[in-house]
Amino acid sequence: MPSDQSTLAQQMKEELRELRAFVQQMAAITTRLSVLEERNLVAMQALEKMLARQGHLEQKVATIELEQVKFQATAAGAGKAIKICWGLAGGGLTAAGSYLLRHLAAG
Repeated sequence: MPSDQSTLAQQMKEELRELRAFVQQMAAITTRLSVLEERNLVAMQALEKMLARQGHLEQKVATIELEQVKFQATAAGAGKAIKICWGLAGGGLTAAGSYLLRHLAAG
């Protein structure tokens, strides 16, 4: 019987060593998982910031595009107004020149 007890004690010691090794492996895995979870959290926070910035930039682009359309419309209107003014000025000068020529020819 002492031999059986000794064998049993050896088996228990071996199982205890295996259990300790398993617990150490689980602790290492748990530590790795914690590190990965923290990295994932940091990455998610950075992604959320980038998405917020992207939304802000999209709003800016939309505002700039709207302002560009307004500027183009204003520039086109101003260009037409300038052309009309030059046309009127040219017509006025032509009329004045014609009047002067008639006046000089008559007089």
